Amino acid sequence: MNPGSGPVNHVERIVLRSLMTKLLEKALHEVAKLPESEQDAVAAILLEELASEHRWAESFGKSQKQLAKLAAEALAEYNAGRTKPL
Repeated sequence: MNPGSGPVNHVERIVLRSLMTKLLEKALHEVAKLPESEQDAVAAILLEELASEHRWAESFGKSQKQLAKLAAEALAEYNAGRTKPL
């Protein structure tokens, strides 16, 4: 348990379980059996993966205009017969 964080009470457990899929709950249950250092390692991996996914989604969201322009250019080249099959 992290310093300063009290034990998770019964109501908090119910709320957390209602927000998780069964697979995630099972995975976290297994992680909870590991030594603290290994739990922290798994948590770090999971948090980095979530942060990476967030950065990718944000970057992709910001590039929609550019992607639409490139798609339109590719379609115009295809329609003009300037493309080759791969």
